[in-house]
Amino acid sequence: MAVAAHVSRVAKDYAPHGYSVMESISRSWESLPDGDGVDEGGIVLIVDDADIYLEKVQIVGDSALDAAAAQWLTIEVSSMDSGAVASTTHATIDTTASGTGGLADSVFYDVPIATPVVPKGRVLIMSLVKSEDNGTASEISLDLQVRYRRKA
Repeated sequence: MAVAAHVSRVAKDYAPHGYSVMESISRSWESLPDGDGVDEGGIVLIVDDADIYLEKVQIVGDSALDAAAAQWLTIEVSSMDSGAVASTTHATIDTTASGTGGLADSVFYDVPIATPVVPKGRVLIMSLVKSEDNGTASEISLDLQVRYRRKA
């Protein structure tokens, strides 16, 4: 079996669908103090050399937020191509009762992954969207961790 030079034969045997050794990245965000539906976000990863396979997306609350129906955050991991012509949502969750049930300080929440493969030539982005202007969803801090494998 031919294996890329940077991938050991053992890692190849246990990696799904021909993807290589696991890697992870993490970022921190805070929702803005004002602005209705303000979309905060930023680049998490530039996928420029090979497809990646998302294994786990997790958030950690650094602030507490009740699961109040009127005020919540939506956390989304998506990707787009150059020029933002095509966008794909890979994982999303909100802090409503049917999502995370709010946020608790230092608690881990798994974000369901709908589309695990991010094609080469895209940018992986994390967005944080507030539901209400100046509500309790303002100035909420959270950390995002994405665990992925790069195509061998």
